[in-house]
Amino acid sequence: MVNSIADGNFLKTGGTGKLVSGLVLSEAEKPVVTIITINFNGAKTLADTLRSVIGQDYPFIEYIVLDGGSTDSSLEIIKNYEQNISYWQSGKDKGISDAFNKGIQKAFGEFIGIINSDDWYEERAVSSMIANANNADVLYGDMRYWKEGKPDYVFKATHTLLHQEMTINHPTTFVRRLFYIEKVGLFNVGYKYAMDYELMLRLQKAGARFVYIPAVLANMRLDGASDARWLDAYKEVKQAKIDNGIPRKVANRYFYQQVTRTFLSKTFRKIGLEGLVSWYRKHFSMIKKDKA
Repeated sequence: MVNSIADGNFLKTGGTGKLVSGLVLSEAEKPVVTIITINFNGAKTLADTLRSVIGQDYPFIEYIVLDGGSTDSSLEIIKNYEQNISYWQSGKDKGISDAFNKGIQKAFGEFIGIINSDDWYEERAVSSMIANANNADVLYGDMRYWKEGKPDYVFKATHTLLHQEMTINHPTTFVRRLFYIEKVGLFNVGYKYAMDYELMLRLQKAGARFVYIPAVLANMRLDGASDARWLDAYKEVKQAKIDNGIPRKVANRYFYQQVTRTFLSKTFRKIGLEGLVSWYRKHFSMIKKDKA
């Protein structure tokens, strides 16, 4: 199933009309930003994601929604909002990386952001990014994590430690389309969990200019695929390092450190020592995770 909006308000590109927030843009306007949402049976949270994109205070957005053939009420939800969606499609894909790539290949915005159906943007996320976009290729900010419907902590991002672990949250990240198309390529479909980390390493190797925005740009629930399968995710993180030139010995050492740290954290939570985990985050964690 494929749908693209056709109400006469198109920005023309390559002979194909695309709706951008119902506006006709001139070349003198601010850059178009493409937002991509992928979804599979995410009806429980999908509407939150869609509203967070539609409600952005930056008007020049191309919104692409790709559904992986959901069997729940996802399609009904998408149809309820389709007047605000530039393009949407439902059909089987080959996994998360493949779905990301399909969205990127359809995008024409100067910058591309990806927000999945478990996550949602702050209302000024895109305008905050655009305000800092001069001379930047990758822009990113902080992420607020939620647990059981309540804010848990804020992850303070930095690209300076990417050689050690994923220190950038992908839902807060915007990348120049040029880098996907001409410089580093698309997501590696061989990765199921750490595809975003592997891409960040490639971007860094390619000399992309990273810019940090000191604000919460997006929100994530602590029950995503990579959170539930954390050990598999760490294995892929290790492989991403090796694939991008980090010595195997170094990658292995940090893998075992991550596994030990996560195991202890989960154990402490299970026995009621959440306060100890928060204290460690505040004083010793490489990445600052402030209590929300």
